[in-house]
Amino acid sequence: MLAAFLLVYLLYVRPATPPDGKRTLSGLSHPINLYVDVDTALIAIYTDTLDEDVWTALGYAHALLQPAQLLILRQLARGTWHQWYPEQVALDESIWSFALPYRAREAYEQMPDEARKYVVAYVNGLNAAFEERYLRNHPGVVLLPPEATRPWTPEDPIAIELLLGLLGMRLPPSLPPSFHQQLDTLRKILQLDGFEHDLITYLPHTDTWYLRYVYGKRLSPLLIHTTVYLPSDPLTLATVPGTLLLPAGITSWRQWAFSLFHTSSLDTLPATNISSITRTHIYTPHQTYHYETRWAPGTLFIPASSPRRILQSAGLRARSLAPLYLTLLHRHTPPDSVPEDIDGLIVESDGTLRVAGNPDHYLNTSITHAIGYTPWRTFVTSRLQQQTFPWEDTYSLWAAEKLPPLLTQIDSSGASPLMRQALAFLQTWDFHYRANEIAPSIFDTWMSLHPENTSPTTTFELALDKLQRTFGADPARWQWHRVQTACYHTDLLEDLQLPHHRADRRTAPLCEGHAGHPSVPTWTTSPLLGKSLPAAWELYVTPKEHYVRYPYRNLSSPLAMFRTEPVLKVLRLSRLQPASFDIQLTLSPQ
Repeated sequence: MLAAFLLVYLLYVRPATPPDGKRTLSGLSHPINLYVDVDTALIAIYTDTLDEDVWTALGYAHALLQPAQLLILRQLARGTWHQWYPEQVALDESIWSFALPYRAREAYEQMPDEARKYVVAYVNGLNAAFEERYLRNHPGVVLLPPEATRPWTPEDPIAIELLLGLLGMRLPPSLPPSFHQQLDTLRKILQLDGFEHDLITYLPHTDTWYLRYVYGKRLSPLLIHTTVYLPSDPLTLATVPGTLLLPAGITSWRQWAFSLFHTSSLDTLPATNISSITRTHIYTPHQTYHYETRWAPGTLFIPASSPRRILQSAGLRARSLAPLYLTLLHRHTPPDSVPEDIDGLIVESDGTLRVAGNPDHYLNTSITHAIGYTPWRTFVTSRLQQQTFPWEDTYSLWAAEKLPPLLTQIDSSGASPLMRQALAFLQTWDFHYRANEIAPSIFDTWMSLHPENTSPTTTFELALDKLQRTFGADPARWQWHRVQTACYHTDLLEDLQLPHHRADRRTAPLCEGHAGHPSVPTWTTSPLLGKSLPAAWELYVTPKEHYVRYPYRNLSSPLAMFRTEPVLKVLRLSRLQPASFDIQLTLSPQ
C-alpha cells in the first residue's frame, strides 16, 4: 500500500523541483537576476541595461509560468495541430484558411533587424526553459505528446501574436458562417473570448490608470505583471506569454495602454490583387487535405468560401506589433506612427496625451480619457472618478438609472406571492452587486430577457420562472454569487475529447461566483453578457501604488489536488518583495 501511494505521488502529484540558483544561457552578454513567483504569476527582472538579455529572461520566465498553454498556442498558431491529433484536422483548416502561418513568416521577415534581435533573444529564453526538468514534468506538459517541447523558432512568437489578434478581432457578418464557426471553435479551445469588453481609463488630474482586459474563462492570466528593475528606474509592464507584446507599460519617460480588441473589418478586393500561390498539404491517416492559399500584402484567399472571395484583413496583415512596443519601451522619443487598427492611449513624460488608432468609443472630458467598446464604459468611468479604490466598489450607476423607471411600469395587480417578494427585493435594493445580494440576480435575469419595446411585466414573470427552474422556488437561493457562478478552465484540451488524453484533477475547472458586475469597476460575469466571461486582468495604478487583480491558481503545487485556493487575487504590487518569490535565478552567459 505504501509503495503504491509513493508511486502515485511521484507520477501524478509531486512536480519537479523549480529551478533555482544559477543557470548559464547561450546568447547572454551579461548576468541577469530573474525572480518568478508561481503562486502569484509575477515576474521581476534585475538588469543594468535594457537590452536583448532582458527578453531572454522574459522568455525563460514566461515558459516557467505557462508552459502547457504556450505549447498548445504554438501548435495551433502554426497550423500543425494534426501532427498531435490527426482526427482534429479541422482546427488546422481554421488556421490555414486565414493563412496565419504564412503571415507569421512574412511578418518576421519584414521586421527591422533591431526588432528581430529581440525576437531571437526571447526565443532563446523559451528554449532554455523548456530544457528544464521542472517544465518537462509539469502537470500540464505531461498531458501533451512528447514532441510538444521541440525547439522554438523566431516565427513562433509572431504566429501566436497573430492568433491572439485574430481571436480579438471582430469579423463582419458578410463572411461565410463557416469562418465564424471556426473562430468560435478556436476561442472555445483556448478559453479566450470577450475582448470587446476591454476598458482603458486614464485620469490625468491624479495620474491614475485603470485597465481592464477581459479574456473569457481561462484560469491562467492572459497578461503577466512584469517589473524590470534598472539601476535607478523600474519599468512596469503587462506582458503576454508567448509573444513580445506589451499592451500596457509605465516608465519614467512614457505610459501607454492598448486594447486587445481589434475593430478592423474585412473588405472584398478585386482578384487582380493576387500576387502568389502556395499549395499546402495536410496529411492524416485517412485523408489528404489540399489547400490553395493566395495572398498579396494585406489580402487573404479563403478557400472554403462559396463563391470564392479575395479579402482584405487589417487584423491579419503580415505585421507584428512587437516593433511598436519595443519603440515605446526603448526609445525616449515618441514613435513616428501607430497602426490605425489598434486603439490605445499614450502619455508622454511632459503630460502630452496621444490617442492611438481610431477608436469608435473615446470618452474625452477634462478629468477622464477612456477607450472601451463595452456598453457599460461610461458607467464604469464615471464611478472611477468618485472612488479611490475600484475593487471595493460594487455600486452600479447603470442599474440605478435603469431600474426605477421599469418598476413603475410593472403591473402588480393580481401578482403572486413570489412576484411581490421579488419586487420587494428590487424596491429596497441599493444597486450594489454584492455576492450575497438577491436583487442583482433578479434584475440581471430580467434584463437578459427584456428586449426593447416589450412588456416589463411579461419579461419580469419570465425571469422569475427562469430563476425558479434553475435555482429553486426559494429566493434565498438566488444569491448573486450563485446566479453568476462561472467555471474557470485550465485544461485547454478538455472540450476536444481527444483519445489518450489523461485528465488531471489539478486541471479540472474551478467554479466560483463573486461580487461585481460589468457595469462597475469590480468585474465579474453576468447573464446579460450572453456567455460566461469571468476572467479579466485588471490593473490599477496611482503615482504611489500599483494593484493588479486577476483569477489564478497555482497548479504546480502538490497540494493543489487536495485543496481549493482562492481564485481571484488582488495584489498590492508596491509592497511585494521579489526576494520572497519562489524562483530566484541568476542567468549568466555561457
